Order: sequence, then structure tokens, then C-alpha cells
Amino acid sequence: MSVKKCVFLQILICYHANRCRKSKKKEELSRKCFIFREIGLCEGSYGIVILEVKKIVETELGSGKQKVEWFVMNVYASGMKKAEKLLKSEGSLHYYIPKKYAVRKCGGKTKRELVPLISNLLFIRATHKQVHDFQKLYSVIGFVITSIDGKRTPLVVPDSQMENFIKVASHYEADLVYYRPDELNLNKGDYVRIIGGAFNGAKGQLVKIDGKRNKRFVVTIPNILSATVDLNPEFIQKITKEEFYNEQD
Repeated sequence: MSVKKCVFLQILICYHANRCRKSKKKEELSRKCFIFREIGLCEGSYGIVILEVKKIVETELGSGKQKVEWFVMNVYASGMKKAEKLLKSEGSLHYYIPKKYAVRKCGGKTKRELVPLISNLLFIRATHKQVHDFQKLYSVIGFVITSIDGKRTPLVVPDSQMENFIKVASHYEADLVYYRPDELNLNKGDYVRIIGGAFNGAKGQLVKIDGKRNKRFVVTIPNILSATVDLNPEFIQKITKEEFYNEQD
């Protein structure tokens, strides 16, 4: 059902329901608002009907600003600690910051701690409005913008791709090596699924990387980041390209 049709339908129902409420004639509601039955609604409260139609409109518009998505965010200069602290205290926004272990000196002592992999990159899963409101309130992050059909729009990552990446990249103790996507030739990699072990269920590619003895398992957030790890062959199951992309949708 198109958005225009939904909006027209909502106006039509509001008009007829209001008339029927004033006349208190249920049969008029049943007769004149035959459209109710077309969308699977029975006779009843005009308020319920309006709410149901509103849901249809919101569903149709859901591909826009009301849809919950993984947004790619740019962190303003040296603001990662502040951004993470604010997101944690906010509590209502699900976020992910790729991290790695690094050895640092502090007060003459050496310690190993988790640090952001990229100092200005994080991901937030929420509606556009929720992220926009957070951005306006704290001014520490901004949307990474891309161009789709000539229109500037926030860059988003499909849930399946993000969950797949996190499933691997969140194992900080693993022998993970990160690359920019343009540093790897993914066109020559075999498509695989991991069965068993710490990365069970993850899907990616087996790719030969310069300087590495064995092929490495690669998961990618397209055009942003790739994580690679060396895995035991017994955990690797080959799948077709079609299976891989169907499962990534």
C-alpha cells in the first residue's frame, strides 16, 4: 500500500468516523466505512480504527527516519572518551565501538588496556531521530554521510552485517588484524560459515593476505572496516556466494 493511499485512507476514516460518532449510528459506520473491511478491520471503535491506520502509515514510512538502524558516526576531535561516557549514561542508545588491546605507559608503569581501534569511529543502533536528538544535545558526534541516487543521506549498516562483524571483533583476545576494505582483494575469497568455537555462526570469506602464511577468515563492514583472524580449518564450512548474501540480507 502506497504512502499516499495510506494518508488518504486515514483522512477518509477520520471524516466518516467523526460523522458516525456524532450521529451514533453504528450501521452508518459499517456502511460508509466499507474500507475498514478492506484492511482487515472489523466494526468497532473509531479510535481503534484510526490507530490501526496510523500503524499502517508509520510502517510505510518506517524505511525513513523512524526505522531502527545501525548508523555510522564520526566522533569529533579527541571526543571518543566523552562520547562513550555520554552514550553509557544515556542508556537508551545501543552503541558499538571497535576496540583492541594496546600497551600503554602510565605513571612509569606499563599496562595493557582496551582502546578504540579508530579514534573517530563508532556505531549507534537507534532511530534517526534518537541519534539526531543525542547529537544536538551533546555535539560530540556527527553522522557519516553518503550519497544514494545523488541524495546525501546518513550511512547505515544492515543489522546482519553489523551483528556478524561484532560477533568476531568483540573477541579482543583473538589474533585479530584489521584492514581497510581496499587493502584486501575479497573477490578471490571463498565464502564460509564458522561452525563451532568462539566465532560459531559467523559468516565471511577465506582470503590470502600478503605476509600471512595461511588464508585468514575475514568479516567486513563494506567500505568501512575488515577484521581478519586465523582459524582452525575444522571450524570452517564452505558455503555458496548465494547462501552468503541471502544470509546477509
